[in-house]
Amino acid sequence: MSDARPDRILGAGPRHPFYPVAALATIATATSLALMIVGLLRTGDRQYAWLLAGTGLMAAGHTLSWLLALRHRKHRVAIWWLAGSQVIHAVTAPLFMADYLHIAPFLLLMVPLEVCIADRLRRIPSALGLMLAGAIVMIAVDLVAMPNRRSVLTDFPGAHALAIPLFTMHLILLGWMVWYYRMRPKSPFFTRINLSAQQTLITTGVASLSVLPVTVVLAALIRDAHIDQVGQNLRYLAEIAAGRVADDLESHLYKLVALGREPVIQEGLRQANDAYPEDPDRVRAQIAEKERRWQNESPDSPFILNIRGNAQMMVFARFRTNEHSHQDLFLTDRHGSLVAAQGKKPPSSSFATEIWWREAWNSGLGASWFGDLQFSRSTGLPSLRIAAAILDKTQGRIAGVMTSTYQMRAIQSALQKLSRGKETAVYLVDKRGLIIASGEANTAVTDTTWWDFDDSPMNLPQDARFGTAPPDRHHGRDLHGKRALIAHAPLRTSSGVNIEDIAQLDWRVVVSQSHDAALVGVTKATKAALLVGLMVLALSVWISSMTARVQGRPIERLRQTASAMVLGDLDKRAQPGGSEEMAALAEAFNTLTERLATMIHDLREYSRTLEDKVRERTERLRRTQRGLIEGARYSGMAEIASGVLHNIGNVLNSLRVSVQTANQRVKDSKTQRLTKIRQRLIEEKGQAFRDWVSSEKGLEQFTHYLIKLCDALIDEHKTFRGELIALQHYVDQICNALAAQTNFARQIQYDEPLDINEILTDILLADAQLEERYHIRLNRDMAEIPTIKGIRTKLSYAFLSLLENAREALAANEEDDRQVWIGTRVMNGTVQISVRDNGVGIQEDELTTIFQYGYTTKPHGHGFGLHSCANAMREMNGRVWAESEGPGQGAVFYLSLPLVPVEEEPKEAGASESAS
Repeated sequence: MSDARPDRILGAGPRHPFYPVAALATIATATSLALMIVGLLRTGDRQYAWLLAGTGLMAAGHTLSWLLALRHRKHRVAIWWLAGSQVIHAVTAPLFMADYLHIAPFLLLMVPLEVCIADRLRRIPSALGLMLAGAIVMIAVDLVAMPNRRSVLTDFPGAHALAIPLFTMHLILLGWMVWYYRMRPKSPFFTRINLSAQQTLITTGVASLSVLPVTVVLAALIRDAHIDQVGQNLRYLAEIAAGRVADDLESHLYKLVALGREPVIQEGLRQANDAYPEDPDRVRAQIAEKERRWQNESPDSPFILNIRGNAQMMVFARFRTNEHSHQDLFLTDRHGSLVAAQGKKPPSSSFATEIWWREAWNSGLGASWFGDLQFSRSTGLPSLRIAAAILDKTQGRIAGVMTSTYQMRAIQSALQKLSRGKETAVYLVDKRGLIIASGEANTAVTDTTWWDFDDSPMNLPQDARFGTAPPDRHHGRDLHGKRALIAHAPLRTSSGVNIEDIAQLDWRVVVSQSHDAALVGVTKATKAALLVGLMVLALSVWISSMTARVQGRPIERLRQTASAMVLGDLDKRAQPGGSEEMAALAEAFNTLTERLATMIHDLREYSRTLEDKVRERTERLRRTQRGLIEGARYSGMAEIASGVLHNIGNVLNSLRVSVQTANQRVKDSKTQRLTKIRQRLIEEKGQAFRDWVSSEKGLEQFTHYLIKLCDALIDEHKTFRGELIALQHYVDQICNALAAQTNFARQIQYDEPLDINEILTDILLADAQLEERYHIRLNRDMAEIPTIKGIRTKLSYAFLSLLENAREALAANEEDDRQVWIGTRVMNGTVQISVRDNGVGIQEDELTTIFQYGYTTKPHGHGFGLHSCANAMREMNGRVWAESEGPGQGAVFYLSLPLVPVEEEPKEAGASESAS
């Protein structure tokens, strides 16, 4: 007996496992379609349009699978359509999606699980082959796909953290459904896995545990080695860039120093220094007066023009003609007072208190200085003040300080040349993290700090300055928020001179390269290794499947031989083949078959002897039985006839007496005298009679005679009427006796005790072709039913009619989707028998008309079965009806009989009755 519950037997049946699998896949596909549509509307990128088309193709495959399942009941074909559409989508996704590896493998892993649930477990090798083929093509497509693909999960914040758990839950649900529908013994869809599939699974598992881990370990080692090498390369690139920046600053410093050696510059400084008196107070007063005039006089005054239009300024102008990156050149004497100025007017004529002047003057010892970083509001380019002490070649002492605002356009260009697009960029940053110059074109960096993007430490020593710490590398994030390799180096000149002066800037060159760009080579190598591993795995699955088939052939031949034995063919022998053990097993099986055939032959011979004896005795018993049956029949007929004749004979005796009395009274009737009087008085003596009657005496006598005659006739009439009433009463008694005997003969056939469950079980055992020939799975749920009164033949006929009707309704279903549920129960004083199927179903308007005489929905039906079933139930005071949710939803038929239990009679009463 199956584990089907009564509510499922008397109600709607369980659906095929295809439907929950398809529902999960449809929900995932609808979610993907929604994401693709949103991405297309937000970005307008045509790659989203292609991804939407691929997802739509998968949705079309899902729709076709639903149609095949719902309309044609082809669940196995439908699940392969669904799995194939998922494989196609997984294969085409790498063409337009960079992060396909987060989604496509889940689609491929679902394929074998979905096939196991909705098809059979022995289809596992084919499903694994389809999955591995899809994975191989997917990796191959990725290797040849275009580089600039969309990162879908990155375009949707939080999608990456949500997609992987959802797909993982999807796989867990599919794994649970494999157990619930296919591996759970009590499931109506339980199937066992064959030997070929078992060996394929074992081989695949062993190959996966050996090939894939090795591939993963090798890929990880290659990745680490490649990352280390890329980090070294980035550090070298940072050192090269830092050297170029330092050399560029040093070269422009040397240009200022060389400009200070010009004779005109030297002469102007000597004249300015010689014009100062010896008294320091007077020197300060002279500088103050010069500052006053600088602030108050107009730009075209001789005093201002002497500074902004002298010979030294003309030298600066010629210098600017060749060096466009230098602006606002100032020349000061040994007291910091302005000697010459090119460019915009300086805010003051005295710079002795400015840091750049003090650092460059260095108490008369002379030095160089870099600082005062600024950014152009229009271009965003950085500029730097460079100051250098000017040595008087004739006197051998520092005569003044020259400064210039250096536009760092050359440094920006150098960084751009060293950068390789957005994936690898070079930046110049200070200790605050401010990005001074960037290798990315058209990037405004005035308000940008490096720490806004990379909050990881640069692994600098605690006691080291930012501008002097040694080069290093680490993992962090670039300006675009992507995970990247970061390398950095301090500014160092190639000559080794002016290192300290440049180091005071506390600048470093930072090089960043995204992991995607850093690992592009190793990623392809890893994918190629994974492709080879998958090909090896697919080859091992194919080889194991072929090997399992070869090894399973001897077992299959043994199974066929055993099946032939079950069917009675003991002449078939298993062909020895395969391994030594299988050959020995086949030979032992053949020996067993031969012995079994010999035993059966001996049993048949013995059976024939017994059959002859049984046949002879059976024939004797049959003749005796026929004699007893005939005797009992004639005895019963005689007994019935005797009873009928006895009852009728009693009535006929009375009837005979009444007839004799009536006959005697007719014979002695007075009417005969009237005939004689008529002949004698009227015919013979008519005139004399008339004369006699005319006389007074004759008239009196004749009148008296007539009165007596009338009285006699009235008495005879009463006697005749009484006899006629008695005759009618006796005839009615005869008719009533015959009717009573007929009713008695009709009523004896209803008094028959029925065990409903026993009758149904016997019928199902006898009708074994439902399971063997028509592949219908019978599910029983029979409650305890008391013995009731009824007609066994009519109940059996009605139940067989419903079974035949269920068989015809399941003809269109697949062989593994044909089920019939038989149930019994006691409800509301009746015994109900239900026969439910998951076949074609019944329309609502046909639920009552199907029991009418001649009504049928079958092409070759006659409309007799269900009508006769209804008549049989009606004769037993029962009824039959049907219920259905509509076409394709199956139907359930009910037989209902009144609950009239048969009570056991006391033995004493039975004994006394039999004795009587």
